[in-house]
This record gives sequence, structure tokens and C-alpha cells, in this order.
Amino acid sequence: MGYPVAAQSYQAAGVPSENLEATCRGRSRPSEIVLIGAHYDSVQGSPGANDNASGVAALLEISRAFTKLAPARSVRFVAFVNEEPPFFYWGQMGSMVYAKAARARGDDMRRMASLEMLGY
Repeated sequence: MGYPVAAQSYQAAGVPSENLEATCRGRSRPSEIVLIGAHYDSVQGSPGANDNASGVAALLEISRAFTKLAPARSVRFVAFVNEEPPFFYWGQMGSMVYAKAARARGDDMRRMASLEMLGY
């Protein structure tokens, strides 16, 4: 889709992990951010089609649609890793790592939509 993709790398339980981010820059209020996210991991023993390939598919399609739009606010498309057990027990969920980094940067997040299990 032509967006530059940034990887937020971190270690979770000794395993290299990455959140992936692409941004459609806003025209009149680019510092204000709307985040659309989905996670790309799945529960062990699950084929993952609904949890959460359906959310990732929607994330990709929404990001494609935004290539033809000129939003006022910036829209970030983020694919999160490690949203399933055991990572939320340890505070190593990709969304939590991302949120802490966004707060530290002073990002002006206005809204967030989480795309989760859309196929059911």
C-alpha cells in the first residue's frame, strides 16, 4: 500500500517480538492520532482464522482503503504481537508495550479501534 512500516522490537520471555506500524498521515491535524489495531498471534491449538486472522485481514483492508482518503487526523495501523496467554500474565502483550512507548513519546491518541475475532 506504500506505507513505510516501522517495527517495534522487544523481548518477550526471551523471544524476539515485533509490533508492526504503518501511518496514514493526517492533513490538517497530523499530531492527533486514531489507532486501528489487530493482533497477529493466535491461541495454541487454534487454526487462528478467527482469532485473529480475521482482525488482521480487516486491518489490511482498512489500511488499503485509506490510501484513497485524506483524513484530518493521522491514522496508525498497528499489528500487535503476543496478545494471547501467557503474555498478558507477564505484562509483555504487544499492545501494552506499544501503549507505554506511545505515552513516553507523548503521542496524542484520540481514538483506538481493536479488531478482534471479526469472523464469528
